[in-house]
Amino acid sequence: MMRRVRHCNGKPAATDRRRLKSLNHSLTLDLVITAPTREVLETYARPRIVEFLQQRGLALNEVKTRIIHMREGLNFLGLHLRKFGSREEKLLTVPQKEKVLKHVRAIRSYLDAHKQTPAGQVMRDLNPVIRGWANYYRHCVAKHVFQKARHAQW
Repeated sequence: MMRRVRHCNGKPAATDRRRLKSLNHSLTLDLVITAPTREVLETYARPRIVEFLQQRGLALNEVKTRIIHMREGLNFLGLHLRKFGSREEKLLTVPQKEKVLKHVRAIRSYLDAHKQTPAGQVMRDLNPVIRGWANYYRHCVAKHVFQKARHAQW
């Protein structure tokens, strides 16, 4: 918690100014926009989003911006989103494969490094990690992923 000491002129004290200078300000905005056709995205949605962001002093990162069909699927915030079916009526959200492997590898490396640790301590250390990971992915289609992760943890 940063205490603010103000001088009579209303400016922050010198120590507060030094702290504020040392802070790195960055904004990351993850955004997914859907539309019925590619043309609607390119001619209608994209220009409006660019204008909206410019008004706020922001811009799209052209390297990371891409237009894809939902049949291909996309990774977003640790999830893989993809439409299935002949008319693409089903949208399935599953945990991203790389994130699952990273989680399992982290648990394996912890267990390899703590072979002589008592079982109670291992459970106290790993339970919050496993519970948090499972809570993050509980709203998606993850039954098989949870089974595989549980098998790897065992």
